[in-house]
Amino acid sequence: MKAAVFSSYFSLLTTITFANSFLGFSKFLAKLEKLSKGKTLVFGLEDSQGLGNFLAEFLLKKGFYVVDIDPVTTDRGRRRTAHKDKSDDRDACLITKTLISKKDSLHKVTINKNSLALRELVKSRELLVGESTRIKNRLHVLIFNQYMEVLGVFSDLFSKSALAFFSRYPNPSKLKGVSIATLTTFLKSNSRGMHGNKKAMEILSLANTNNTPDIL
Repeated sequence: MKAAVFSSYFSLLTTITFANSFLGFSKFLAKLEKLSKGKTLVFGLEDSQGLGNFLAEFLLKKGFYVVDIDPVTTDRGRRRTAHKDKSDDRDACLITKTLISKKDSLHKVTINKNSLALRELVKSRELLVGESTRIKNRLHVLIFNQYMEVLGVFSDLFSKSALAFFSRYPNPSKLKGVSIATLTTFLKSNSRGMHGNKKAMEILSLANTNNTPDIL
């Protein structure tokens, strides 16, 4: 993260780069307090409810005054400069200048715990969905390698009945000696009666029971 430190007279004192972590914030604050020599510190943050939320919460807990800077203001200020491309240093300076010039009209940052919790839940769900997709893809490859002839028997390879079958018989060789009656009973109990004798006969006729490698 990048911060620009200005005096109240628009004089740039320094810019500070620090990590987006508790340790990074602590080091950043130590540098600021040494630089300020006891003067009051006021902070302006862009995206205080997004990536900057961790820093905003840290500063608020320390008792500092923190205001929110609208990213639109930063973009507008960038367009007015000779260098219109995005730069962390220039953006930090624009944010700080906005803080000084419009301090009284800027909104104080507040932490919405419900909003943060919801955002974390959404992120967690996205991670879980991604992981679920990866696992399904890997499982599909394994099943294809083991049961290529039987794949068409199940309309959904990830249905309860299909997964129960592949779990009980992870390799076609496991079907050796299994009677139609035994497999019929198993399929019925794991499909609420939807699959039975016909499905069992189809599986046993198609499965290559000489396939011995067991990789599931």
